[in-house]
Amino acid sequence: MLAAGTLTSLQWDTSHIHRLTPAEGSRLLHGYERVLSEAKAIGRTMSPAAVVPLLIPQIHTLRELSRRSSATTRPSIGSLAARYCEYAAWMSQESGDCRAAQWWVRHMRRSAEEADDKNLIAYADIRLSSVTLYDRDARATTGLAVRAGSDSSLPPRTRRSAALREAQGHALAGDEKACFEALERAAVLSGSVTSDAHVALGSTSTENHQELVRGWCLLDLGRPEDSARTLEESMPSIQSTAFRATARFGVRRALALAQSGDVEQACLSLHEYLPLVAVIDSETVRSDLVLTQTVLSRWRSHRPARSLLVDIQDVLGRGRGHESVATQIGIAGSTSGSELPS
Repeated sequence: MLAAGTLTSLQWDTSHIHRLTPAEGSRLLHGYERVLSEAKAIGRTMSPAAVVPLLIPQIHTLRELSRRSSATTRPSIGSLAARYCEYAAWMSQESGDCRAAQWWVRHMRRSAEEADDKNLIAYADIRLSSVTLYDRDARATTGLAVRAGSDSSLPPRTRRSAALREAQGHALAGDEKACFEALERAAVLSGSVTSDAHVALGSTSTENHQELVRGWCLLDLGRPEDSARTLEESMPSIQSTAFRATARFGVRRALALAQSGDVEQACLSLHEYLPLVAVIDSETVRSDLVLTQTVLSRWRSHRPARSLLVDIQDVLGRGRGHESVATQIGIAGSTSGSELPS
């Protein structure tokens, strides 16, 4: 990881950037790749609302660098700008600001189109389908995922991500057959992902994302016991430093246990993950925590459940007072603005 000051060290006045030679463009591209990696490492372990402001100056600079670079390096810099926007969209959604997330997806798509990067253009649909998934819009989620994965020339990793999101959409709709077909397509594509030379997009915090998503889908398909078992078997594959992923699937497993009637294990499981939920401040994780709270409230006579409900409410009450990402980046008054925040 870079030194702590790296995220701000590349925020320089773009008005003084001269036209870049290919060698200069290549060096800068490498530096900004490392900055994005550092930002993602920070985002795995802390509040997303603190991450987006770190990304904005980098996106500004990259767009200006793209305009002043040679034809050789311009597409690569434009693609990197799109990847920054993709991560800003995810962190905005994690902050509970879906309007800002959609705004960043639009900028991601624009940068990807300017770079003629078909992979990132398709991934913009996958990123947007994450918003519709948590809105519980099964039709939109499935439609976006199918469109993203329809091009057979795209890297296997992207098509696998699209198939997994499609499976989640079908699970939301209660279509078990279509869900399992999408999961099977994702499994076939997984065999090619390790040799995929393209930049990794999507989850990189686990080597078994396929089975984690299967466990996720089983819960929406009304099979909580199978969901809890699948998630329990798959969660050890999550990297120890991936707090966000651990909390996400840990709370999902607790919800599955609660829905299956195993209140004792649900309480034990959720007690383990609540501290992580408080740290990562994720609105998407909180959505499953609210569902778990609702299920556990039926067992108020159960002492561990009653005690845990107090802790859940305490965690849910945190993080709601922070300024929205839309306000932070200056788009609070518009959902269709095309200019990047200053």
